[in-house]
Amino acid sequence: MIDALRRRGRRISLPIDDFSEILADGGAEPDMLAADAGRHLESLPPGQRSAVRAIAIDGASIGETAARLSMTNGAVRVALHRGLAALARKFRTEEP
Repeated sequence: MIDALRRRGRRISLPIDDFSEILADGGAEPDMLAADAGRHLESLPPGQRSAVRAIAIDGASIGETAARLSMTNGAVRVALHRGLAALARKFRTEEP
C-alpha cells in the first residue's frame, strides 16, 4: 500500500472554490505572471529547469522524469526541490 502511494507521488488536490477570493483579488495580470514565471524558469540550471518543467508543469512523476533525464529518483527530487526553492526566492524578491 505505502509503495503504491510513494510511486504515485505527492499530489494534493484542492477544490478551487477554496481559493476563489485569492484568485479574484487580482494583483498582476496573468500574462505578466506567465512571462515572469517563464523568465525565472529559464534562469534555472538545466537539471533543475527540466525537473521543475516535467513534474510541476507537465505533471510527470518522479520516476518518469528520472528515466527521461537519466537521473536517479533522488537526484530528481533534489533538483525539483532546489528549483522550486530558487523560483520562490526570485518571486519573493520581486514583490513590491
